Amino acid sequence: MTLESTSEDLNMSKTFSVEKGVLIVAVILSIVAWYISFKSDYILTYNDAASHLNISRRVVDSLTPGLAQIGTVWLPLPHLLMLPFAWNDFMWHTGFAGSIVSMSSYVVSVLFLYKLIYVLTKNKIASVIGVLLYGLNPNLLYMQTTPMTEPLLLMTIIIAVYFLAKYVRERKITDLIFCSVFVAASTLIRYDGWFLFLSLSVVLPVWMYFLYGYKRAESTFFLFIFAGGFGIFLWIFWNLTIFGDAFYFISGPYSAAAQQKVLKSVGQLPTE
Repeated sequence: MTLESTSEDLNMSKTFSVEKGVLIVAVILSIVAWYISFKSDYILTYNDAASHLNISRRVVDSLTPGLAQIGTVWLPLPHLLMLPFAWNDFMWHTGFAGSIVSMSSYVVSVLFLYKLIYVLTKNKIASVIGVLLYGLNPNLLYMQTTPMTEPLLLMTIIIAVYFLAKYVRERKITDLIFCSVFVAASTLIRYDGWFLFLSLSVVLPVWMYFLYGYKRAESTFFLFIFAGGFGIFLWIFWNLTIFGDAFYFISGPYSAAAQQKVLKSVGQLPTE
């Protein structure tokens, strides 16, 4: 064993120990924030928080149970992840069925943000400072105690960008695949993920073109389009199959457009 390899092993060991520390702190912060929110009855303060829980619950407990209860408009992944917990009365009533998804998302996002900053800077101090600014954000600490969808979206975006950064630096196709998978996941959480997909569909191949040429840009584009866009395809196919309209989430009775029409009819549309 050479001196150089020994030094690399020590650096790897230190990196893992810092990551473990970041993970432990994130878990403690998540649990403490949840306890404060639970004792203060803040978990279900948002109306949407209760709605997300009820959608998951209706799949297993309603007059017409089944996956069709996932419905339209709101994207399905958060409700599917809450589903294994929402059947339990305690978890449903308290909101913990959604909290456990958001809390897990928060912890994982903190860990991968540390890894992302370290990939970009190779500086542990900068990585710790950056992740503290994110992890100690009071709004995020509260949101991760609720059944809202933002923490889950942030997690998928951070992980996607982490693998994107690794792909640009190391050119490993597995990193591009992982990036695409998490972008696809983000498109099934919130429509903000659709914007991420569209942005990377343009930026990523252009970036690859200037760095590595046309062939790399072309292969990157097609792989990302098919893998990263698979979630959007599934959602459009779901709407077509269940509701007979591929874009029912845009024009249906619970869509944003329909809600704006109701407000307009009673003269309460803010933009008029």
